[in-house]
Amino acid sequence: MKATRRAFTLSEMLVYIGVLSVFTTALYSVVILTVRHFNISEARSDATQQNLKAVMQVNRILSGGANGTLQVQANPPALMFLSAEPATGRAYLVNGAGELLWQKWVCIRYDAQTSKILSSTLAINPATATPPTPPTFETMASQPSRMLAREITACTLGAVDTRTISYSISSGVVPSVSTRLVGADAKIGATTSGLLTLRN
Repeated sequence: MKATRRAFTLSEMLVYIGVLSVFTTALYSVVILTVRHFNISEARSDATQQNLKAVMQVNRILSGGANGTLQVQANPPALMFLSAEPATGRAYLVNGAGELLWQKWVCIRYDAQTSKILSSTLAINPATATPPTPPTFETMASQPSRMLAREITACTLGAVDTRTISYSISSGVVPSVSTRLVGADAKIGATTSGLLTLRN
């Protein structure tokens, strides 16, 4: 006697399709959530990197700064100091006693309109013992500037003493793909704070 092949009934097919659609929907949701969390993590990492880049750049510039010449402005946030770093080239200058010659004024400021931390310099005649009269913050802001960090959403600077500043830098990055977890065009932020010191 021949065995007969039994086909799926319509109700069985509907059940299978229903189960498959539930499974596919669940899998799709997991993939979407994973992508969203990855984008948020990536944006948070980018924001933290912007903060660290800003701090490292400011710390490098401060390494040539002269103690006792530090000036800090609260609003808009800016700091200014005399620096031994060469205005052009790489040669640090010293006098006959081996003391560094100060070669320029340096201003580091936060520009809220462009969300950038900028640096500008004003060259001076090399000097040691008596620091020259400092320019105003407005004069320094009018000098050509270079960008130290971008996507900075907030910055505060404060003078702790004549050679140390306190800082707090916040940055925000929009995830590469908009996500409902943070809203359209919302930024993922990170904040870094601490102390930086003039070295000379």
